[in-house]
Amino acid sequence: MTFEDSNDVRTLIRLLRQITPGWLPEDVFLELARITVLSIVELVPVRVSDDGEVEVLLLPRSMDDKVWPGMLHTPGTVLRPTDVSHDAALQRIIDRELGSPLLRDTPFFVGNQFHVVRRGTENAAVYCVELDGQPPRGAFHRSDDLPASLVETQRSTIELVVGALRRRTGGGPVEALEPPR
Repeated sequence: MTFEDSNDVRTLIRLLRQITPGWLPEDVFLELARITVLSIVELVPVRVSDDGEVEVLLLPRSMDDKVWPGMLHTPGTVLRPTDVSHDAALQRIIDRELGSPLLRDTPFFVGNQFHVVRRGTENAAVYCVELDGQPPRGAFHRSDDLPASLVETQRSTIELVVGALRRRTGGGPVEALEPPR
């Protein structure tokens, strides 16, 4: 369909006006994602191994996921019109995927990434947080030995976080992940 003044376009506009801002049904979300740029928040949970290597928590996506069934990913979310800030989105990720008691500190901003992925185009704000303990789901993986079943853009997101952590320690082992002050 092209954007010309037609009954189809007017019908589409009328239908879109009926949608309440917030969470969308998956099929509607995926079609909108295909034609817009999504703003997303990625939270890369890490811990440091005894030998000073960064380990990253990866979660499995549902086998029913229409884009990345069964693949591994870092926790993240699409910003919703009802979010008042990145902090609101981060809190949603923490509550639904990690659990606040596991956080050693508050998440800190690492950088932005622009991705073209299977479902569309994304502009990601990337955060990092150190965990203390094992969340109820997911597993930790060494950042230098990530599994092949990782969602395609996650590798560069993890590299961004690990690079930022290494720069803070002068390239040496990451022994403590204190947020930058």
